[in-house]
Parts: sequence; C-alpha cells; structure tokens
Amino acid sequence: MRRFRRTTGFTLVELLVVIAIIGVLVALLLPAVQAAREAARRMSCGNNLKQIALSAHTYHNTYQAFPPAFLYKPPYAANGRGPNNTPFWGWSSFLLPFIEQQPLHERLNVGTTHLLVAVNTPLLLDMMQKPIPSFRCPSDTGPPLQVGSPCLLDGKATAVSNYVGSNGSRYFRGRNNNHLNIGMFVEHVSISIRDVLDGTSNTAFIGERRWSVSDINSRLRISRAANIFGVRRHNSGNQGTNAVMGSGRAKLNYNWSHTGRSRMSFSSEHPGGAQFALADASVRFIPETIENDFNIFPNGADNQSRINTAAAGRPDTAWESLHGRHDGSSGALP
Repeated sequence: MRRFRRTTGFTLVELLVVIAIIGVLVALLLPAVQAAREAARRMSCGNNLKQIALSAHTYHNTYQAFPPAFLYKPPYAANGRGPNNTPFWGWSSFLLPFIEQQPLHERLNVGTTHLLVAVNTPLLLDMMQKPIPSFRCPSDTGPPLQVGSPCLLDGKATAVSNYVGSNGSRYFRGRNNNHLNIGMFVEHVSISIRDVLDGTSNTAFIGERRWSVSDINSRLRISRAANIFGVRRHNSGNQGTNAVMGSGRAKLNYNWSHTGRSRMSFSSEHPGGAQFALADASVRFIPETIENDFNIFPNGADNQSRINTAAAGRPDTAWESLHGRHDGSSGALP
C-alpha cells in the first residue's frame, strides 16, 4: 500500500490572524512605551533644573547673591536699562563654572570680555554654538542653535536653552521698576535669598520654555525657547530680554494666537504643564490648570483693573503669586 504523509503548516488565514493579533498588541503597547519614554525625559529635565538651581545656590554662597538676569556695565540710561541693540551676558553664562563648564567660562572670560566682542570672535562664537545638554529639555525637538532676529546676538546664532528665569508676575520689570510683584531675575540686579520674603519654597526661580507650539488654530508659533549665553536688547521695549527670562503675563503653556506672549511666558513639551525650580532649589511640576487670569480672559486680553492690582503688589491668582518674591502672597501651589 502506498502511504501518504500529511505535511504540517499554517494556512494563509491563520497567518493573517496571527499578524492581526500582533498588530493589536503592538498598538496597545506603544502608548505605554511612549509614556515611559516621556517619563524618563521628564525626569531628565527635572534633573537639569535641579542641577541649574543648585549651581545658582553655589553661586549665591560664593557671591552672596544670585546672578542678574543679564549684566551690562555702567553708565546706563536714566531708566535703568542698558543701551539697545547690544548683547549682554545672561544669568546662565555666570553659572558655567558651577555646572562643570569652568573651561568654557574661562575661555569666554564671561563678565569681563564684552559679549559683543565674544560673538564677533570666531573661536569664541564657535564655542558658544556648541549645545550644552544641561540646558536642554530632552522632550523638546527644537534646533540646537537660535534662528530669527529676536534671539540672535549681534546677528549671530548661539546655543539654545529651554530654561528661563522668573522676572515677575506680569510685564517684564527693570531695575528701577520696584513693583512688589517682581521676581528672582532682574536686569543688572542681583537678588539674594534675604529678598525672597514670600519664602523660597513658594517662589518660582527657573522654568521651562519650549521651542514652538501649535496655537488653537493649528498654526505653528515659534517662541524660540531661550539663549544660554545672553540677550540682545532691541529698540522696541523689552523685546529680546525674553531670551533669558519669563513672566506670568500669559498663562502656562499659552497657545492663543499671539506669538509675543508665548515668548514671554513659560511652557514645555511635557503633557499638562511644565517643570519649575523654586527658589529653594526644589523642582515642582506646575500644571497648566493653575489658577490664572486667563481663565476669565482666555483670548489673552488684558484687564486694566487686574493689571493695576498686580502692579500694586496684590496678585489675585496662584500663577501670579508664584512669580512674585515679595508680593505678600505665597499662593497655593497645586
């Protein structure tokens, strides 16, 4: 008798079913993997802020004050501001020796060599165009160098930072604008811990700013994050100073159709909020739902009575209180 041996294998239908099952499992697993990656990036970003804040405290221990938002040399104008269209060293550059960047600080001769000279010296400019990972949020996918006029230093692109100092609750405040809601970083003024009357654990120190955001109309708005090395003050008011500092004028993760306000405020690529180092060097994740004026005026329109109230030192929201170091209100952090 002839024997027939049956061959074993999978039918096409069986293969398609297995492939479909694998596809479903991958689709279910992918969000969990992405969430885990974002959690790791957020932790790394928090570590960056922690190290920067600790380096600022080490600077304070050395010089009895924190670095200014940006520094220029006298004589200065009657309004207490430096001349326009000139680059000035920013607060991050003064912290370089305390975040294992001592050689870079020495080569740049920060604070002695004028930043205008430094950015026009090819060797020094090349050094300022090297990214420093400690100043970049791993979740931000923006370019390593600045582009666009507001953040260029004498027309030169330098390395991007995702971290800006808190200047105050509303509009940017200069050295002669001694409003009670002023923050931790002021141009040409060094703030010390004794100036933080609301408590270091209740006051914003350094926060995040992302490179770009899609507004409510799905239009890309470029905030350009920040600069590591300094600012270039422009003829138009405070334009350019946002390269190293932010304010509470706009809500956290502002996404309305106004690029200027997103450039002045705080934001991040982390879902739901942004991370801040407080003045005591602790790091907190502040949700974008924190109480703020824009819950009432969502289109960003300023209400003059509220501005007057805040300018007088009586902030009426937790978001404003967070950015004032001696406004008499410690706020309630979420």
